[in-house]
Amino acid sequence: MMGEEGVDNGVSETMGGLLEAFPLPLIHVSPAGACSCNKAMCELLDVQSLPEEGPLARMAGREWTGMSSLVRDLAGAGAFPVQMRVADREPMEVFIECGSVPKGQGTLVRVVRVGLDPEEHVAEGMRSHIAEEVNRLLRSEIKEHRRTQKALQRAERFARSLVDSSLDMIIAVDQEGCITEFNPAAVLRFGWEAAEVLGRHSSMLYAEQSVYEHMQQELDRHGAFAGEIENVDRDGNTFTVFLAASRQYDASGDLVGSMGVSRDVTAAKRDREALSESEERYRDLFENATDLIQSVDPDGRFHYVNRAWKQAMGYSDEELRSLTLWDVLDPAEEEHCRRIMNDLLDGRSIGMIHTVFRAKDGRKVRLEGTSGVRLKNGRVVATRSIFRDITLVEQARAEAERRSAKLSALFKSREHMFWTVDRRIALTSFNTGYSDMVFRLYGKRPEINTDQERPRREFAEPEYHEFWKAKYEEAFHGKAVRFETDRMDQQGLRVCNEIFLSPVLGPDGGVEEVFGIGHEITTKKEAGERLLESLHEKEVLLKEVHHRVKNN
Repeated sequence: MMGEEGVDNGVSETMGGLLEAFPLPLIHVSPAGACSCNKAMCELLDVQSLPEEGPLARMAGREWTGMSSLVRDLAGAGAFPVQMRVADREPMEVFIECGSVPKGQGTLVRVVRVGLDPEEHVAEGMRSHIAEEVNRLLRSEIKEHRRTQKALQRAERFARSLVDSSLDMIIAVDQEGCITEFNPAAVLRFGWEAAEVLGRHSSMLYAEQSVYEHMQQELDRHGAFAGEIENVDRDGNTFTVFLAASRQYDASGDLVGSMGVSRDVTAAKRDREALSESEERYRDLFENATDLIQSVDPDGRFHYVNRAWKQAMGYSDEELRSLTLWDVLDPAEEEHCRRIMNDLLDGRSIGMIHTVFRAKDGRKVRLEGTSGVRLKNGRVVATRSIFRDITLVEQARAEAERRSAKLSALFKSREHMFWTVDRRIALTSFNTGYSDMVFRLYGKRPEINTDQERPRREFAEPEYHEFWKAKYEEAFHGKAVRFETDRMDQQGLRVCNEIFLSPVLGPDGGVEEVFGIGHEITTKKEAGERLLESLHEKEVLLKEVHHRVKNN
């Protein structure tokens, strides 16, 4: 930027040019007293140039003196007659008029010779007219320079206010790399006062010399540099900035230095790295999740599917580029899923989704899960869904239901007895057949007892319970037990049962309960007994016959 000194130099150069072109004799007296004149003055005095002290001059009745002294006496006095001479030449009668030059450039002295002939008067008048015009141009030029000076001063103040109020650090250096500008933002971040760093080499602000050298190479090669670098503050702490620097040239194209504008991005870089780490963690989580994760745009095109999704469905990334959600849905589910998609796009919340996809090999993949939306500028740009593959679960559930139905039918059977007991030998479950048998034998209905504090209910005499306790203990030791019972019911009728006790193992491999199965064998047992009795009678008869035959 051009400062006040530049404007003063411009005014001085302009004045010098006008002084030389001025048609009337003029003498310029500098503030230091040095004199110079234009060509017309040299012609008037018949000299090549004036001595530095100028011509000698005197007013009437006074001594000869230097021009600078005379100018001080006549400043502002208008035209005044004096005698003037150079060295030992004859003096001449002249009128002089002194006028000041703007911005402390000294005094201009206009000289008019006395005693001109008529032709010289005409020429002098013409020169005066020309001089007045030149003088007008000089005043106009000076006025324009003053306006330019004020505009430049305003621009410089504005530029200075921008530099001083900038939130970014602004640092300028000269050709040698020494600091010439260090704005308040730089003072605040680096901890150095401007006066402490001005004139010092800018490499002191860099954490590593190699980084500084690399930046200088880029500036030499391209004239500019932009990128992240590590700076160091007054206390030796490093911080990251984004720097934009460029070479600075004057109006002649000569290098005058460099200027850089930088911003502390330490926190932003830390946040960016944290975000990147978070994204990486979520990416790993998504890719290694067992659930099927997908992102689909409103038209059904896939933006993202995770590894589990591709493994379950059998599609590759390349194949997915040409597929939409509607291509992988089971045809029976399309209408249902389009309604869900419309609800999501309209901003309505939906609950658990149950649907069926078709894998590449034609398998039905049954899914359940939830869906949400991703917004951009208030508009839905994608849906995001997390599904759980429940195909095997559904198959297992169906199988369990089939088995449960069979067990339920078996458990409700009156032909067989089923029951379970815990280590207290308290009932934890039983079926109708068991309940009916207990009622038949003891006249009481059994009850389930899962309360560990409540004692079990006993129906028979203590000796009989001890017998059962011994059998249960064998089963609780992991042994399958078979035995028969022979009792009399409430009607006095004989009741025989065949009993099987099996241990029920828990998750830790220990026996938690005993499962009992029983069925009545009274008829079978009595038939067997009758058969044995018949065989015994036949054996006795055969022995009798054999004895008689032997004795005869």
